[in-house]
Amino acid sequence: PAQEHSSGARWLRRGWSAPVPAAEAAARLVRRGSRPAAMPSYDQYMSVLCRTDEGAKVCAMNGLSTDVNIPYGGITKYSADGSLLAAARAETVAVVNAMTGESVCEIRCHRVSALAFSPNNTFLLCWSKPNKDEKNLNMFKLADGSEATPCFSVFQKGFSRDAWPSVQWSSDETTACRCVTNEVHFFDGTDFSKGIIDKLRLPGVDAAIMSPAGPCVACYIPEAKGAPASIALYDTSHLTDPTGKSTATAPLARKSFFKCSSARFMWNSTGTAVVVQTTSEVDTANKSYYGSSNLHFLTADGSYDGAVPLDKEGPIHDVQWNPNGLEFAVTYGFMPAKTTIFSSSCKVLQDFGSGAHNIVRFNAFGTYMAVCGFGNLPGDVDLYERKARNWGKINTVRVSNAVDLEWSPDGLAFLTMTVAPRLRVDNCYKVFNAAGYNVSCVNFPVLYAASWQPAPKGIYSGERLTKEELAKAKELAAAAPAAKKVEAFKPRHLRGVGSGNFSLSKDDEDLKGKAKAAFGAFRSKQTVVGAEFAQPSASAKKNAAKKAAKKKRQEEEAAAAAAAEAAKLKLSEQVATDPAKKLRNLKKKLKQIEDLEKKVADGLAPSAEQQAKLAGKDALLGEIKELE
Repeated sequence: PAQEHSSGARWLRRGWSAPVPAAEAAARLVRRGSRPAAMPSYDQYMSVLCRTDEGAKVCAMNGLSTDVNIPYGGITKYSADGSLLAAARAETVAVVNAMTGESVCEIRCHRVSALAFSPNNTFLLCWSKPNKDEKNLNMFKLADGSEATPCFSVFQKGFSRDAWPSVQWSSDETTACRCVTNEVHFFDGTDFSKGIIDKLRLPGVDAAIMSPAGPCVACYIPEAKGAPASIALYDTSHLTDPTGKSTATAPLARKSFFKCSSARFMWNSTGTAVVVQTTSEVDTANKSYYGSSNLHFLTADGSYDGAVPLDKEGPIHDVQWNPNGLEFAVTYGFMPAKTTIFSSSCKVLQDFGSGAHNIVRFNAFGTYMAVCGFGNLPGDVDLYERKARNWGKINTVRVSNAVDLEWSPDGLAFLTMTVAPRLRVDNCYKVFNAAGYNVSCVNFPVLYAASWQPAPKGIYSGERLTKEELAKAKELAAAAPAAKKVEAFKPRHLRGVGSGNFSLSKDDEDLKGKAKAAFGAFRSKQTVVGAEFAQPSASAKKNAAKKAAKKKRQEEEAAAAAAAEAAKLKLSEQVATDPAKKLRNLKKKLKQIEDLEKKVADGLAPSAEQQAKLAGKDALLGEIKELE
């Protein structure tokens, strides 16, 4: 099945010519629900979901529309295996078969802002903006069809993308949990009608994230009343005793710290370790306007709980686990940022050095990795392949104006997108193969989001490009025409005059250590075309004369004071050089010492300063003898 599903697009991703005759390729496209094209590339599991101003639609990798009809909706969500797709409307949520576009059910739920499927597609969780009249967190059982009523419904005022979905399932749906005030509630993941079956009492708990494997939950408690924030891992299999009473559960691992306002948990696929990124809205060191962030690492068996050893100051841009669960990558530090690979025991495996990067992505099989610099960065994408012991670099490509990168389900291609409102022009998505060859570019008037359709496990086997294929793709990428350089905007009246380049960060005409002109002189040249300078009025002239007279009087007073100070200094120098006056001063000091000696003889205890004065009598007598 893997070969059959991936063969239709494999040649295009690898940069080959068509492997089948045009007629047979066209027939294959028709059988798979797409119309023929000069360069076929439709693969049932290699589709792209695009959200535009006209609604959501599913496109083939090269932009051809498929026969999958998506109901208009601002919020869309695929199931984990890509078999179902939910789209929110104003009053309902439509669930369709993502392969055929056939309607599965249409659930009545108002103003939905977030959607989530359970791991086995048993339930659909919907969150709406809070309303006093009705509960806004609702769960529906998809097997009930369009007549489904919420099997679980509660009020939930707050919403956090990092903690969504609010109901967390284990990977096999046997257990589910939800964080509430001061407690974490546990449910039967397949039957919520049983109600709460267990509780974990944690005063102040703000978030709880279930491990994807194993009975373990990660909890975050923020700072309160001078107490530090903390993150802890708890074993959920021993929360009650045989009689059903709650037991005091000690955490498997725990870490406390200050300077934290939120936390984001990232479990590995095996559930043996979790990376926690903590952020603070205020940077007390005043090094960043956007606050500060830290990274912590905890293992489910309690063998390690501490900070991830990062050797560069600055924000944490991105953290990603390898899907195999054995290593994770971190991009961190002030620009140029560093990217480092750590093992599942939090030891450094490989350092990729510094560069203009802020995003790191692994493919679905952990065989290829992309380190990117998007947003305000130039758009460089460094591609790496997993070798036996380390990662080897394949190629570097530049994708300007992109905002994110996502690997395809087969792991041999990646998708980049330029979307609104980040950029209002040149909206598109581009597909590259793992070696950096641009397979396709699909443009849209307005594109809000683009993402791959997920594929079920087992459809693709994680194959890699061969050495010959990598070399061919690099050759095609190098031969591709360079992107047209966009010239800086120049006003109409300056076109054809000078370069028109302008920078807020540097001035080519400015010389270090020298000022071009005073600010007033520079400003005087900026005159309005056609303006005439008015003559000053009589009162303005009078005020100007008063200011000039006052300034002159202040200068004269300052000169007189300076002359008096100089005369005083000269007199003091003369006194210091006159021998008679100096002798008179020394005899005066000698008399003071003699008077002090009499007081000491009468029983006065001299201070340290007086003792030093008495000890200098001999030196004073010597100076007097020389002057006499």
